Amino acid sequence: MTQFEDMTEEEQKAWWMQQAKILLKGYLPDAQIAWLAYTHNAVFDVVHKRGHFVLRVHDKNDMRQVTSEETILMQLNTSQLSAPKPIQVMSDENTTTVGLLLTHLDGMSQTAKTVSLPEMQAIGNYLAKMHKVSFQAENRPTLDYRGLFGKNGVYHLSDESRKVFTDEQIIVMDTVAEKVKLAMDELGASDSEFGLIHGDFLLKNILFHEGDVRALDFEYCGWGYYLYDLTPLLWQLKPQDRYPELEQALWDGYSSIRPLNTRHRELLETFIAARQVASMRWVAANRHNPAYQGKVEGIMGQRTAELRGFLETGVLKRK
Repeated sequence: MTQFEDMTEEEQKAWWMQQAKILLKGYLPDAQIAWLAYTHNAVFDVVHKRGHFVLRVHDKNDMRQVTSEETILMQLNTSQLSAPKPIQVMSDENTTTVGLLLTHLDGMSQTAKTVSLPEMQAIGNYLAKMHKVSFQAENRPTLDYRGLFGKNGVYHLSDESRKVFTDEQIIVMDTVAEKVKLAMDELGASDSEFGLIHGDFLLKNILFHEGDVRALDFEYCGWGYYLYDLTPLLWQLKPQDRYPELEQALWDGYSSIRPLNTRHRELLETFIAARQVASMRWVAANRHNPAYQGKVEGIMGQRTAELRGFLETGVLKRK
C-alpha cells in the first residue's frame, strides 16, 4: 500500500475528496463539492439545497481541537465580529478523518499588492476587538515560547523534520528563538498582553464585504501574545516596497482600540522574526506536501539568511 507522503498531489487530493464525500453523505447527501485549499488539511466548497458551506477535513486525532474551535467560533459570532458559523462536527466510522462544516461567507480577499491602507486599519480594528473578547475554550495550544518552540510545542521539530536543516540553520533559529523568549519574558503574561489569538491572520484568511472585515480559518487559534497576532500579516507584507505604510496603518487601526506603547512597537520586529522561525518549522513538518517538492532547501536557505540579517541589525528584511 502506498504511503500517503509518497502519493502524487493528484492522488493525495483524490484521497481527501473521498474522505469529504464520506463525511458529508450522512448530513448533506448529494452535495456538490469543490476544492478551496490544501495545505496541512483539505478545505472544500460545499453547495447543497440546504445552503452554501465550507468543509475543512482533519485527521481524526484532531477531534478535540476541532470541537474546541467550534466553541470559539460560536463565542465569536455572539461578539458582533464576522466569522464563519459552525454548523456540524462530522465523523464516520469508515473514515480516519473528522470534518468541521461551516457557513460560507461572501467577501473579497486582497493580496499583498492590492490591500489598501484603510483596509489595513480595518484589519487592525478587527484584531483588537477580538482580543477584547473574553473567550472560554479548552484544548487549544499555548503559543508562548514553549508552545511555539519547545519540545512539545506546535512547531516542534521531530527527528525527521530536523534533518531538513543544517546545523548552522538550527543555530540561527535557536538564537532568534532565545531573543523571542526575552521579549516574551519582558511583556509577561497578564491579561493585557496574553489571551486567545487567531494565530494565522494572513490575507488569505481575511475577507472584505460591504465595509466589514471577516476572519476565516481559526484552525491555529490558541492562547498567545496579542502582539504575535499582528505578525503573520506583517511577515507576509514585508517584501512590499510600501511596507512601512502598511505596518503603520495596521498599528494605528489596532492601537485605536487597544492602546499599545512604544516598547510594544520596539518588540514587534522580534515577534515578526518569531513568525519566520515558526514558518520554517511548519514547512519542515509539511515537507511532503506536493506544493513544497523541490523547494524546501531553497526556502530554508533564503529565510535563514534573512534571520541572520535580523540578528545583525534588529530588522527582518524579507525578499
